[in-house]
Amino acid sequence: MSINKVQIGHRIREIRRNAGLSQYEFSKIMEVGNGTLARYELGEHSPSAKFIGRLFEKYWTDPLWLIFGKEIDKNSKLSSDELRLISLYRNNDDSHRKLARSVLEVNNQY
Repeated sequence: MSINKVQIGHRIREIRRNAGLSQYEFSKIMEVGNGTLARYELGEHSPSAKFIGRLFEKYWTDPLWLIFGKEIDKNSKLSSDELRLISLYRNNDDSHRKLARSVLEVNNQY
């Protein structure tokens, strides 16, 4: 298996777009410069291990899928709505997370 930086860049762009984020917003969440993210998406540079780890942590991105385009478990792929909810949840403070959980729990009771 060979590593194709352009394909990795396309997958990073797909994650960002599925989360409904601009490059600027995504770069802030991922703690990289906007230019760095642009170079990743264009396939000019390979993402760092730290960036790949953050993608897993924040968006549940399978590193094997990101690098090679292969998935471990096809059933584990999240929809764009689920990715957006995870992103919003993880990027809020504890009080807002608690409020979101309360709303969902109340709605689930009916």
